[in-house]
Amino acid sequence: MSLQKLSLQPKQPSTSYSKKQIDRAGKTFISRDVAKEKDIYDIIIENIVKEYYNFMINQTEEFWEQPQYSKNKIDKAGKILGNKNVSQEETEQALTILNN
Repeated sequence: MSLQKLSLQPKQPSTSYSKKQIDRAGKTFISRDVAKEKDIYDIIIENIVKEYYNFMINQTEEFWEQPQYSKNKIDKAGKILGNKNVSQEETEQALTILNN
């Protein structure tokens, strides 16, 4: 039989939380019924909290669209659009390049 030391020191709060902890806390907060009758302000706040909670859980990195054209071609397309003495076809091609 082994004896374990019991610490009377409180645990230090964690600085980072796992997805499971955030999920549990969010569900607890959302499902908490503070008042029996909800007015419009309670509903608005509850919806904002739900939207924020869903955003934080489902947040992913934003992905930037990869350019299909080189920097040099993009620069040339910009110069073409700035020039008044170009054909309609060249202008359309330049717009296609810039709109990627």
